[in-house]
Amino acid sequence: MCAERVRFESVDVRDVGSLVCEELAVSSAFRSWLLERLDLSLLESGTLVCVRDAIDDHETTDPTRDPIGVELGLESDDERHLIVVTAARGDGDAPPLSAAVRERIRARRDRALGAEWDDCRTVLLAPADAIETADDTQSAVDATLSLESLRDRLAARDTDRGDYRAALVAAAIEGGARASDGRAAAHDRTRAVVDRYESFVAEREPALEIEADPTLDPDLESGGAETSPTAATLAIESPSFGDEHRLVHDLEAGTVELRIPGAADHLRSFAARYASVLSPATSLLTDGDALVLRRSVPAIDLEGGSGDGSVGGEGSGGDEDGDAFADDDSAVDGDALEGALEAIRDLLAVSERVRDGRA
Repeated sequence: MCAERVRFESVDVRDVGSLVCEELAVSSAFRSWLLERLDLSLLESGTLVCVRDAIDDHETTDPTRDPIGVELGLESDDERHLIVVTAARGDGDAPPLSAAVRERIRARRDRALGAEWDDCRTVLLAPADAIETADDTQSAVDATLSLESLRDRLAARDTDRGDYRAALVAAAIEGGARASDGRAAAHDRTRAVVDRYESFVAEREPALEIEADPTLDPDLESGGAETSPTAATLAIESPSFGDEHRLVHDLEAGTVELRIPGAADHLRSFAARYASVLSPATSLLTDGDALVLRRSVPAIDLEGGSGDGSVGGEGSGGDEDGDAFADDDSAVDGDALEGALEAIRDLLAVSERVRDGRA
């Protein structure tokens, strides 16, 4: 069977982990190959104690993407050795192991050494390009092993089964690259939308400053805050804001919110005091100790599709002054931005009144 005839729609990290787990369990030659790369060739004649999927030890929340652990236990000369292999797909510029996963690997090593194991070695299995950029990973693992070397090892068997498994690993490598490309494209689209948004606001309200949400930073480490890498919540700053007031525009949710810390307990009195200046379209909510004034505005689809008439595509009006808001995938309907800016002005006026103590 030629490897070229094998096709996979999708291969995730757990598929690779399961393959490695089986190989370690049934193939002494594969175990020797792994041990050689750990400079543990002396253990090749050791007794196999266990091979197990360590997904629970790694507390994985998404087995299709998050790192998967496989553990190999060997006994030699009355000493017990545990090898922990962490398989990670590695996507683009993000490190293959997040800080949280690295800490779990260290904790697993400490638990092993504090229990029935005399030695514990940790290995990262990931694409070669991810390993090359993973400087901060070295403190968590004793060795690295590229998915490419695993693929080549399996292909070298020159059997149908070896070809099949090599193709599976190759698909995992290619899938990680495609996912990375997709996220990079999404980041570029979002960045283009935000840039145009900032230009639009700067032209009409130069006193306002726009600060992009940090989720737009492609260098943020994966595994951190549970936020979408393509989400865009923009903070609007103005010198006329009240103390600690915060105005934010969530582009995709289609909301503009003024947050007033410490005012949650005064919702009713606030509504009565500022009834004459609050737009009927403003909702008053609480979030912890903060009072939130929310306005709904047209949502902006950051994925380049058309939704609610707020992003380019057929039917979006673009900007009547000729701004390039409707000539590519990141196009934004000028009417959507005008609606958002109107809500921003209204909420800014409320913030000024609160600051000055005016009803």
